[in-house]
Amino acid sequence: MSTSTSLELERFIERIAVLPDERARRRLVRRNHALHQPGTVQRLYEEMTRRARTDLRETERLARATAWLAEILKDDISYGYSQRAAGHMFFLRGKQKLALVRYEAAVALFERAG
Repeated sequence: MSTSTSLELERFIERIAVLPDERARRRLVRRNHALHQPGTVQRLYEEMTRRARTDLRETERLARATAWLAEILKDDISYGYSQRAAGHMFFLRGKQKLALVRYEAAVALFERAG
């Protein structure tokens, strides 16, 4: 990834994290075609886990963005990261059984992807 693309990705992630309006976040994900790649989903997931202990709202916004982008990309790795992110959100909210279901789905997707 080039430096300019990396900077663009980091700005995108920050905007997703702080933008309170869900429709605006969805639109931002849809319109950034250059970032429609599995590496973006992975980077969103990584940032989501980094913020998980400091800001639950930002964490959830990033987790949702992984799901939206995975729906656009339709590949097992991206779906796996989105399921794992959802699992983390359930876990952070004390819903361990639902978290486990998402974690198991993520494992199955990652295994299928190879």
